[in-house]
Amino acid sequence: LSSELEELYNNAKIEIDFATESFGSIYYEGDYSTAHSSFESCLSKYQSAMQTFGDTANSIKFRFRWETDIHQLRLRLNALPEVTHSIYD
Repeated sequence: LSSELEELYNNAKIEIDFATESFGSIYYEGDYSTAHSSFESCLSKYQSAMQTFGDTANSIKFRFRWETDIHQLRLRLNALPEVTHSIYD
C-alpha cells in the first residue's frame, strides 16, 4: 500500500509542478486539471488505506508517515490559480 501511495504522491507532485510551470500558457488548463485528478487519486488511496487499517498501530504509523505530505501537497494544489478562461470554449 505504501509503495502504491508513494507512486501516486510522486505523480501528483510532478503534475502540480507541471501546472505551476505552465501557468500563463495554453497548456495550463490541461495541466491544472491533471494536477487535480492526480491529487484526488493520491488522496483516495490514502483514505482507502486508512479505512483498511482501521484503528490499529499500522494506521497510526501510516498516518504519521503520510498526513503531513498529503497536507503539503493539498496546499500546493490549492495555491494554483483558477482557470479563468477556458481554451475549450
